[in-house]
Amino acid sequence: MVAVSLATITRHANRRLAQRNISLDDAAYVVAHGTVIYSGHARFVHLGWRDIPRDDRRNDAIRRLEGTVLVFDSASGGCLTTAYRNRVRGLRDIRRKPKRAFNVPLDAEFSAMSGMYGD
Repeated sequence: MVAVSLATITRHANRRLAQRNISLDDAAYVVAHGTVIYSGHARFVHLGWRDIPRDDRRNDAIRRLEGTVLVFDSASGGCLTTAYRNRVRGLRDIRRKPKRAFNVPLDAEFSAMSGMYGD
């Protein structure tokens, strides 16, 4: 397993942590116990119910962290870019491939659609 640390935190991530009431200790707990997923040029750390040790599941302060996702920049390795919570579909949404290719230029997409409507 690749080590993930909270070496640097962007201003955006710092703001999101404050908005979601996640302290740096909480973020360190998520990094220590969460599942690491690589997707879309980013490294995600997701803390699910099964990632929380049995002894900690009775602690409300830790149980509220269930569904917390930390997003790290894969280029720098340890730069936390944002944080959010998704208890219902967190891991599923991270692993799902996008429905549309994002690397296709918009001009090519619109030119392909123009023939559909008789333009």
